[in-house]
Amino acid sequence: MRKIFPFRDCSKTKYNTYRRKGRPCIYGDIRVCSAPCNDWVNEAQYSKNISYLKSFLRGKKKLIIGSLEHEMNKLSKTKKFEEAALVRNKLAALNHLKDVAIGLRDDVFEKRIIFKRIECYDIANIGSEYAVGSMVVFIDGKPETDAYRRFRVKSGKSKVESLVEELPNNDLDRFKQVLERRFKNDWPKPDLIVIDGGVLQLKVAQEVLKQKNLDIPVVSISKGPQRLKNDFHYGNPFVASYLAGNVEAKNILISARDEAHRFAIEYYRKLHRKDLIEK
Repeated sequence: MRKIFPFRDCSKTKYNTYRRKGRPCIYGDIRVCSAPCNDWVNEAQYSKNISYLKSFLRGKKKLIIGSLEHEMNKLSKTKKFEEAALVRNKLAALNHLKDVAIGLRDDVFEKRIIFKRIECYDIANIGSEYAVGSMVVFIDGKPETDAYRRFRVKSGKSKVESLVEELPNNDLDRFKQVLERRFKNDWPKPDLIVIDGGVLQLKVAQEVLKQKNLDIPVVSISKGPQRLKNDFHYGNPFVASYLAGNVEAKNILISARDEAHRFAIEYYRKLHRKDLIEK
């Protein structure tokens, strides 16, 4: 996107440094920054670029393409052919992104801005002792540590017996407990739930959400016996379509899964150490 709509993301200090030097930094040289520090772009052009970028990320792709086509035709009529060619190149790149990189229709993208707030869950235990659950939160792809939550999980008769038989140690029931307790609290509603697990954990999450009358897409990521895989399982076809063409988004979800696992293990070890000291 920065190649199509270049923009500045440097600090004021760096901006002033390169303004004094009379040349842009490497980002200007490779044309992913429009180098306002050296007046390569005027304020009106820069504002237009930022406006196009924001609109594209909000799913207004058709509107931007229409605006650029109008701009290109206007430049051609006034015989500004070099400028028209630059706009033409942007159009070609945008059409490629529209078809490949985003993977969602405009109407779908506008209905739900995916991955704004992600909540990811994991369970840590050995046998039935010190079973704990973790919830980590990512906002705009970054950890929001103040929103992390930990759960002590009780063992006992399973509430999801038909599924639990397929997993040891009642892990499915523990997931169910954690999700039920989470949604008893008046915390901000997530846009996406990520589960550390496979298809069975995904089904448990969907069951809890259905009972709570909540329409939240769910993704589970299984690691395999050697914890070397990242197999995605989807409960929502639009999320599946979106992630199929978005490696960056997948990596964010994998990072959230790994962080949930780390947070759960940290809590488990803390409880285990405390019990050993008390004994």
